[in-house]
Amino acid sequence: MNNRSLEGGTEEDIQFDLREWLRRLTQYWWVFILGLMICVPTGYLYLRYATFEYATSAKLLIKDVGTSGNLSESGILVEDLGIGSGRKDMDNEIEILKSRPLLTAAVEKIGANIIYYRQGRIKDSELYKDSPIVIDTFALAGDRVKLSFFIKMDYTQSFSFSQAADEEGKQYRFGEPFVNEYGYFKISQSKTATLNPGIYMVSVWPAEDIAAYYKSKLLIEIVGAQNSSSILELKLTDQTPEKAEDLINTLIDVYNTADVNDDTKVLRNTIEFIDQRVARLTEELNAVEGDIERFKSENQIITESASASLGFALNEMRSDLAALSSYELENELLLTLEESLTEDNFPDKLIPVNLASSNQSLSSLIDQYNSLFLEKQRLSKTVTENNPILADISIKMEEFRNLILSTIRNIRNDLQIPIARSKEKIEELKSSIRSVPTVEKSLLEKIRTQSIKESLFLFLLQRREETALSEAITTPNTRIIESARSSKGPVYPQKRLIYLASILLGIFLPFVGLAVKFFFETTVDSEDLVKKLTSIPIIGRISHFKGSEKIFVSQGKRTVISEMFRLIRTNLNYAMTKDEQQVMLVTSSVSAEGKSVVAINLGLAFALTDKKVIVLDLDLRRPTIASYLKSQSAPGVTNYLVGENTLEDVIRFYSENENLAFITSGPIPPNPAELLLSTKMGSLIQELKKSFDHIIIDTPPIGIVADALLLREFLTKTLLVVRMDQTKKEMVRHLEEMYQKGELISPYLVINDIKSQRGYYGYGGYNYGYGSGYYLSET
Repeated sequence: MNNRSLEGGTEEDIQFDLREWLRRLTQYWWVFILGLMICVPTGYLYLRYATFEYATSAKLLIKDVGTSGNLSESGILVEDLGIGSGRKDMDNEIEILKSRPLLTAAVEKIGANIIYYRQGRIKDSELYKDSPIVIDTFALAGDRVKLSFFIKMDYTQSFSFSQAADEEGKQYRFGEPFVNEYGYFKISQSKTATLNPGIYMVSVWPAEDIAAYYKSKLLIEIVGAQNSSSILELKLTDQTPEKAEDLINTLIDVYNTADVNDDTKVLRNTIEFIDQRVARLTEELNAVEGDIERFKSENQIITESASASLGFALNEMRSDLAALSSYELENELLLTLEESLTEDNFPDKLIPVNLASSNQSLSSLIDQYNSLFLEKQRLSKTVTENNPILADISIKMEEFRNLILSTIRNIRNDLQIPIARSKEKIEELKSSIRSVPTVEKSLLEKIRTQSIKESLFLFLLQRREETALSEAITTPNTRIIESARSSKGPVYPQKRLIYLASILLGIFLPFVGLAVKFFFETTVDSEDLVKKLTSIPIIGRISHFKGSEKIFVSQGKRTVISEMFRLIRTNLNYAMTKDEQQVMLVTSSVSAEGKSVVAINLGLAFALTDKKVIVLDLDLRRPTIASYLKSQSAPGVTNYLVGENTLEDVIRFYSENENLAFITSGPIPPNPAELLLSTKMGSLIQELKKSFDHIIIDTPPIGIVADALLLREFLTKTLLVVRMDQTKKEMVRHLEEMYQKGELISPYLVINDIKSQRGYYGYGGYNYGYGSGYYLSET
């Protein structure tokens, strides 16, 4: 006997077999093709109607705050204390750029709060500069803050206005303002876009809402080393790249304007302070000059000197008085700053610049204080009062104020030395001119007062001109490295990724579905699985057949399926001993697995070899042999066992082959098991052995009733039919248990309903996959 063809399985548990699992997947190749045919077109449709987004970016250099390059004593002290670094805090600048006020101003400037759409059959397309209509002005009625409406236009100068696309709407003319229940509007035709008649939807939103939307999408990062770089990259993704470019460029312009305004605010505050002082000094100087003129007129003084010695003394005194005036002027200005710094409402003020420029340390401290003040004002618009950043800035401002006060007091103390020296020298000059008449002494005092006032007046005028010049040449503290520019292709969704995901999904979903199917599958679907479930030898295989035919074996018929039955016949001949008379039982685990068809065609296969064969239908509960062989209703086994008929009365011969006889079951008895255990059953088998070479018994399924087991004493072979995708795995395991317990007499398996792609139909590797499949069924 061919050992390979009768190879059986083991009793061990089934282990995962990757090759077998992949083989089973290839049987369902059409499922993967179907998955790809669904997922790939779905990906295409998604891309066809998806809203693409483009990436827009720009680079901006934040320049250092204008401070002197020289590190004075106070500058070193500031750095030692960790207060300020000589350049703007980049994190704060990022928050300012993303602040809602700046974004709102940018949105309003480019009109991004008015969105235009052209209606399509499936989706609406947003328009920006290519919109044929433009909302020039509008004012929504009542408490409305946003509104969506539809404009229907043709090639005329009129259009209809409605709130729903299917409404008729009221007619208006382009360029003419109108009022309706929604508010006041003026709508014009675009001068740059192409006129394209159709239905357009216009959405009017509050600029703050659009600014909040773009704030969530705007990304600002520091380019380069985080601790040293002052270059910012602004990134924004939007479905309209031109709008994103305009928004970023406009945001930078608004930021620069705000930065310039902050700088000029300090300068204007200084000019205002100087103007107040100049106005007061002008009045004082006019009063002093008028007093001198009146004094000269009353005392009839033509010149300011009565003698050469007096003229020399006056010249010397004027020089010393000028120096003293300069020192006292600086001291007075410092005193003014000191008083300003100690006022109760000082934290809400800027410190005037250019009033202490002669001292670089003090000027540097004032510049840094003003920068912190402006930074605090900007941040207070975007964050709450309890924000830790604001608290940190307030602490730094208080430390700077204390440093400035300390520096002012030190400078004033230092000024007392030259002031005292100048006064001492003036007193010496006074003693040299004590001989001068009293009138000239009085004149000298008035001239001294005039000189001080004039020096202070000229100094303030000079500082005012310098401050005005600084205001005129104030430039933004930024430089645009790269203007906003959008990507050539969309960044979302990416076509390659979508198609790749569609392909993977088209493979993955069928894979998961089949994996779940295999996991929960309860029937056997391959010969390899049968071999793993049972060690019962396989005697043959029957291929899949589509149709209602039941008889496949006849003289001269050489179909694939008839050859399979001949092969089973040959294998059975190998399996039996010489001159052994075979009594074969054909059964299955449950019904509809093809046992009756196997019994009939196997009998015909033996009959073709000139052997006398009889097929005995002992499936007394559900007989089928008579209908398959198209036999008329006649007495059968039941009639013989109950003694109603003789053996000769129940034997029938197949009309197409006289070597094949059969006995039908007859009437369905109420007690089939008792009949099979009767003595007449043994007599029947013994009598049939005398006349026939092979007895083939068709019994009920062994997994449902025990009729087949009642006939073991008469059997030489047991054929168990296992049908693909029909027989349960548990039933095959049950057959294995019966086999191991010795309850089956010389059992062999016949695998039925094998699909052509499932493999091998013969022995020794012989494959019958070249022919059409056949289907065996009892129905």
